[in-house]
This record gives sequence, C-alpha cells and structure tokens, in this order.
Amino acid sequence: MKYALLVFSAFIGIVLQDTVFNAISIAEGKPDIVLPKYRTVIFVNGCFWHAHKGCKWFVPPKSNSEFWQKKFAYNIERDEKNYNLLRDLGWNVIVIWECEIRHGDSQKALQSLKE
Repeated sequence: MKYALLVFSAFIGIVLQDTVFNAISIAEGKPDIVLPKYRTVIFVNGCFWHAHKGCKWFVPPKSNSEFWQKKFAYNIERDEKNYNLLRDLGWNVIVIWECEIRHGDSQKALQSLKE
C-alpha cells in the first residue's frame, strides 16, 4: 500500500489536481488508484504476490513449491481477468510494479504515467 500512496502522491504534483483516490472495487479489480475523469485505473503490484515475470526481485519460495506455483498461477490469472473486465468496461488499465518504484528509477516510472 505504501507504494500505491507514493504513486498517488506523485499525481498530485505532476498530473492532476483533482485526482481521486478511491478504495472502491471496480469490476472485482480493486485498483489502487482510480481516475474517473480519465476512466483510468492504476494497480501498484508487488513483485512477489503478483509473480512479476522476469523480475530479479521475484524469487518463489523453495519450500512447498507446489502450493506457491498454484497460488501464483491463480493470482496471475485473476489479475488478467480483472484487467480485461476493466478494459471491456472502457477503462484504461496501468500496472506499475513495486520494483520500478523501489529498485528502479522511480522518477522515470512515475513520469511515464504523465504520458
């Protein structure tokens, strides 16, 4: 949640003054940030729980690997389903990964939202 707040606070300064932070559930997706005026939702995904493919910070646990494989597969499938539902409803979907903010160039990641 703290990374979502970091992204949200960046919007106040660089994108909109009337940004709405909204905790409501939209089409089961539960986005971290909702911008109704622009029909845009933003998800700030943790690399571990959302199994960020290709991320050097995502390391699946070695113990109980069968459980974790199923858990990650379910999370990925659920995320894609939710993104597609939102797109079908006419929403723009943006996904920001924790590693982009925590370990990467956070200013670059946040600036890309402006575009």
